[in-house]
This record gives sequence, structure tokens and C-alpha cells, in this order.
Amino acid sequence: MVDNSKPIIDSDVTVSESPTDPSLVRFLFSIRDEGSGIATVKYTTANPSHVFNKDADVDNSHLYFELAKTELEGLSQLRVSIQATDKVGWTENQTLEIDLTAPTISLEFTDISSLLDDDKLAFTKASQSFTITSTEGEHVKATRYSIDMLPISGEPLKFSGDPLNFNGNIVLSSATGTMDLQLMTKLNTDTN
Repeated sequence: MVDNSKPIIDSDVTVSESPTDPSLVRFLFSIRDEGSGIATVKYTTANPSHVFNKDADVDNSHLYFELAKTELEGLSQLRVSIQATDKVGWTENQTLEIDLTAPTISLEFTDISSLLDDDKLAFTKASQSFTITSTEGEHVKATRYSIDMLPISGEPLKFSGDPLNFNGNIVLSSATGTMDLQLMTKLNTDTN
């Protein structure tokens, strides 16, 4: 067999949480060689700056690298330069710009049309339904939400009681739920 072709680096990338460590983000690439097969892959990132040299392995660990979530906070883009070398020495290079734009989350309460003075909401029902919508970039998706309700009362207003927490999953860029505010009333009664 004669190998006269360079490796192929597709522009596709899958960004996901690492299956082995939830504090890491995995960047998985589509890299292959039709002839002799891939020998090595080198990934170089800037901001944060890393170099990953990977030998081809049957577990396909050469097709990805992982970065700590803390290193990616606040970034809207990650530049990755990839150099793939096949078993006869042919090399291909490609630089990819990976969109890391954080989702924009909106929260809408059913049957509440306006805010009170000082940007406060007045809940007038024992159960309050809500919808969360996530406007997402190409790779970073919202998967969970948490809403903390801080009870306040008095003049001047001050915190009174323990906060209520409502959480769940965001599926296909949205979530709906209902807050049981009877519990908040009971907490305020118990603490007064």
C-alpha cells in the first residue's frame, strides 16, 4: 500500500463536559487518515496557552483534549491549532476558532405583567409558574437552572427567613416549572 495523502482534519468539533471529571471540558475533533493511519496529533491553544502532544491510540484519546472549566470562564472563543501526522510522515495543519459564547438566560413568570417599584415582583398566587429560555451559542448549552427566592419584608425592606431554591434541567433550550410559594408564607410565619 502506498500512502500519498495527508491526514484529514474536519472543521467539526464537539464540546462537552468530560465524562471522567465534571470540572473539565472535552474538545473532540474528527481527524482521520485514509492511508497508513494517524500516528500523532498536536493541539496548541492560546488564551489559555497549552500544547497537547498525543500518540494515536485504539481508545481514540488522540482525538480530544480537555481543559479546566475555570480556564474557560469568560472566554467567547478558543483558537486551536491542530497538526495531524500519519504513519508515513505526511502532515496536515488546521486552525479552528471554537465558539464558547455563554448562553443568555431569560426568566418569565406567567400572569405577572409588570414590576413593582424598585424592580421587585409581587407574587399573588400560592403557586407561580415560570418559563426559562436559553439563547445559546454554537457549542455551549445551558443544561441546569437554579432560582433562589429571598424573602423580604418590613419597612425598610430586609431579608426575613430562609431563601427558597427551585432547580431543574434545561432541555432543548427551555424549561418550565412551578414555584410553591405556600412554603415561603409558612417560613415567614414561623420566623416572625
